[in-house]
Amino acid sequence: MTPPRLLVLILALLAASVARADYLFTYFIQNGADGLHLATSKDGYTWEKLNRGRSYLTPTVGISKLMRDPSVARGPDGTYHMVWTAGWTENDIGYASTRDFITWTEQKSIAVMAHEPTVRNTWAPEIVWDDQRQHFLIFWASTIPGKFSETANTSESGYNHRLYCTTTKDFQTFTPTRLFYDPGFSVIDATFLRTRAGLQLIVKDETVNPPRKHLQLAAAPSFEGPFGQLSAPFTPPGVWVEGPTAVQVGEDYVVYYDAYKDRHYGALRSRDLRTWEDVTARMHFPDEGTPQRMRHGTVIEVPAELVARLKAAGEIASAASVQIAPYAKIDLTRTDGGLLPARGAENIAVFRASRARTDLAEGKGYTYNHHPDLAVWQGRYYLAWDSGAKDEDTWPARELYSTSPDGRTWSDPQELFPEGVTTPMRLYFFLAPGGRMLAFAGLRLNHEETEEAAKGPLVVREIRADHTLGQVYTLRPPAPGRRPQDPPAYTEATDAGFVAACRELLAARVTLETQDYGVLLDPEQRSRWHTASAWPDGKLGNGFWKATTFYHRADGAIVGIGKAGWTSVSTDEGATWSRPVIPPTLHTNNAKVWGQRTGDGRYALVYNPTARPRYPLAIVTGDDGIAFGDMRTVQARFANQRYPGINKNTGLQYMRGIAEWATDGSIPDAKNAFWLSYSANKEDIWITRLPLPIGGATARPIWNTYQPKWATVRAIDATQVAIESREPDDCAEAVQLFAPTPRVSVSMTITTPPAGIGAVDVELMTGAGGGRPVRLRLVGDGFLRAGDRDKMVELGQFAPGTTLKLRLEAHCAPRAVFSVYVNDKLADEAQFAEPAAALERLAIRVWARADADRPTAFLPATATVGPEFDQPAAAVSCRMTDLKIEAR
Repeated sequence: MTPPRLLVLILALLAASVARADYLFTYFIQNGADGLHLATSKDGYTWEKLNRGRSYLTPTVGISKLMRDPSVARGPDGTYHMVWTAGWTENDIGYASTRDFITWTEQKSIAVMAHEPTVRNTWAPEIVWDDQRQHFLIFWASTIPGKFSETANTSESGYNHRLYCTTTKDFQTFTPTRLFYDPGFSVIDATFLRTRAGLQLIVKDETVNPPRKHLQLAAAPSFEGPFGQLSAPFTPPGVWVEGPTAVQVGEDYVVYYDAYKDRHYGALRSRDLRTWEDVTARMHFPDEGTPQRMRHGTVIEVPAELVARLKAAGEIASAASVQIAPYAKIDLTRTDGGLLPARGAENIAVFRASRARTDLAEGKGYTYNHHPDLAVWQGRYYLAWDSGAKDEDTWPARELYSTSPDGRTWSDPQELFPEGVTTPMRLYFFLAPGGRMLAFAGLRLNHEETEEAAKGPLVVREIRADHTLGQVYTLRPPAPGRRPQDPPAYTEATDAGFVAACRELLAARVTLETQDYGVLLDPEQRSRWHTASAWPDGKLGNGFWKATTFYHRADGAIVGIGKAGWTSVSTDEGATWSRPVIPPTLHTNNAKVWGQRTGDGRYALVYNPTARPRYPLAIVTGDDGIAFGDMRTVQARFANQRYPGINKNTGLQYMRGIAEWATDGSIPDAKNAFWLSYSANKEDIWITRLPLPIGGATARPIWNTYQPKWATVRAIDATQVAIESREPDDCAEAVQLFAPTPRVSVSMTITTPPAGIGAVDVELMTGAGGGRPVRLRLVGDGFLRAGDRDKMVELGQFAPGTTLKLRLEAHCAPRAVFSVYVNDKLADEAQFAEPAAALERLAIRVWARADADRPTAFLPATATVGPEFDQPAAAVSCRMTDLKIEAR
C-alpha cells in the first residue's frame, strides 16, 4: 500500500508535469496595415490584449502590405507558422514563423494563385498541421471569373468564392493549388474545429442575394475530407458574421465570430454541435466599440509559460519595432519631399563655409563641416562640430564650437580642442551627475584617414561655469598605452571634482554607446549585439548601431535607434538590450536618426525617410515613444553644395537635438521648444527651433523662417516680417500657414528691392506637395512680374526701394486665376502656374542675387561655385506689414 504522503507527492508531480495551457487570439485591427495583434485568456471568455494593444509584427510583403485574418498553426517541432491576407486584389498570401511570437523569420509572399491570371483575390487563408499526412494544409477563398457560373453575382461586387488549397512540409516547396471545397454557393472564411467525434469544417455562406451571411458545419474524417452534409445555420438569424475561429473550452465547443455589420465580436457554445447558446454577453473582448476592436483571427492553445513571457517581455521586444504611421509617397524631385511643414519652424544657419571669406567662416576656409552636437550649460547653448579641409575623416581637421544665449545669435566658431589633438566623434558633451560639464573627442593617433572602428582613445576637458575651457587630458589612452605626445591622463588632474566627472563619463554606458560599434566602451560594457556570435545567423546586422540615438520612454525603458533604423530596447539602463531589429515602417537610409522626449512629454523622431538621398529632413511625433505619425518637414529647402568632397552627401543630415545627458536645464526655452542641429551638404551647420507641441494646426498665425548665415529674418508679429539678405547663393524666407481655402484674399504693404539688385518673391502655395500656383516677383530692375501658366509676364513697373500696397485675389476654381492689385488698382489677372484645389501658405522670399533664384521645386546642383557666390552680396531688404489673409 502506498503511504498517503507519498501518494500526494506523486499526484502533485504528475499534475506539475502536465503543461498548463492558455488561449491565444491572433487578430488584426482596422484595415490590417499595422499587423499582428495578440490577446490572451485563461477561460476563453475574458480576453486581455497583450503589448497594450500594439502590433507584434508589421507587414512587409505584398503590394498592399496588409496583415489581415492571421491564422496560426503549431508544428510538431514547436514552431508556430502564420499565414495572412496580404491585400485586397493580390494572388498571394503572407507567411512568417516564430517560436515565441516576438522574434519572427523574414516574411515572405506565397503566390498560391499565380497560375490563375484573372483571379480577383486570395482571402482569409487558414493553416493546420495534418499529423496523419505529416504536412501543413493551407486553404483560402478566391474568386476566378467565369467559374461556377451557377452562383455568379450572388456575392457583393461580383465575387463568387470557392475554397482552394495547397500543402507543404517546409514552406519552400508547395503542392499545386487545387479546389478544396465547393458547397454549391459562394463560400469564405473556413476553419476547422477539432471535436471528440472528429473534425468539423466551419464555413460562411457569403451569399448576399438573398442575404445569408451565416455559419454552417460539415463533418470530415480528415482535414482533406470528404466533407459531409452541411448543418443548418447556427449563428444568430439576421446577424452578418465573418471570420469564425473555434476551440474547445472545458466540455464546451466555443465558436467566435466577427459580427462585422454590428462592429462587435460574438461567440456561441455547444456540447453536441446541434444546440447552440449565444454567450456573447459573457464575453469580454478588448477595445470593443472602438476603431481598435478585434477583427478576424485565430484562437489556439499555447503553453501558459509562453503567455507569461509575452506579458513580461513581449512589450519590450515589440516596442523595439518603432511604428511609423503611413504617409504619402516622398517626392524626390523636391527638397521638402512634398511634405507639409512643421508649424513655426525657425531655421537658422549657425555656420557657413567659405574659402573666399575665411574671416566670415572659421579662419581657414575648411569646407567639410559635419557631426554637430548640442548642449545647454550655464545659460548658453553650445554647438560643436567637426571641421575638415575638404573631405570626410581626413587630415587636416579639428573640432569647433559656438555658443548662443538664445539659439538665434551665435558666437564666431572657436576650437573645442587644439587642431592635431582630436578626431571627430558622434557627440561632444556630457553633463556629469556631479554637475561638471565635459567636452570630449577622439584622440588623434596619426594623420591617416580616420575609421570609425579604430576610434576609442579619448581626450577630455572641462567647460567651466564661466564658459572658459579647462586643460586637455587623455580620458582613454591608446591600446598600447599613453604616448609621450599625448595629453596627461585625467587622473593626474588636481581637481578631484573633474576627476570624478571623468569617471562618471567612462561609466555612462548609454552615452558612450552612441559612438559606432561601441568602441568607447570596455568589452564587458558593450551591448552583446556587437558580437557576431550573438546573432542567430552568426553575422552582425549590416551597419548595426552606428551614431545611435537614445531616449527614455515614460515606462523607464530606453529606446536606441542607429543608422539604417537598427532599433533595440533596454529596461536596465543599458546593461542588456533586446535583439536589434529594423522596424518595417521606419524607412530610412544609412543616415542618422534622432529621437527625443520633448518638453511637453511627447516624443519626436527626425530622419530622412528615403532609401538614399539625405532629404527631406522629416519629423514624426507620438505620445509614447513607440507609435509615431503626422510626418512633416523640419526645413523645406537647402542651398547648393558649393564644395564637393569625398563622402560629402548633399542634403540635410546628421541631426542631433539636446541629449538627456547634455543639459543643465538653465535655459527654459530649451525645454519649452524642440531644438535640433544638423549639417547641410556636410559643409554648413544649421539649427532649428520648433515650438511645442510639434505639428501643423495652430490657434494663431505663426511664421516659418529660413535664415542663411548672411541673412536675417525677423518675424515681428503675425502681420509683419522683416528680411535682409546678403546670401548670394540662396534666399531668405518667411512662410505663414493658414487654413486651407479654395478662395483667398491676401493684402500687405511691402518694400521693393533696391535698384539693379536682388528680387522679392510673394507666393501662395498649396499644402502637401508644396505647389506654387500663385507667383509674384518684384525685381531690382523695377518690374513687377507674375507667373502666368508656364511663363513670367510683366504687370508693370515700380520705383525701387519704395513701398507698395499689394493685394492678391486667388480662386482655385472654376478658372484657377489670381488678380493682382497694386496700390488699390488692378494691375492684371494671371492664371495659376500649376493646378491647386486649395491654398494654405504665403511665402515671402528675398534674393540678394536675382540670378540665384532656385525655386523650391528644383533640387540643388552639386558644382564648385565661383567666388561671386562665396562672399556676401550687396544687401537686399524687404519689410512686409499690414498682412491680412481672408478666406473668401
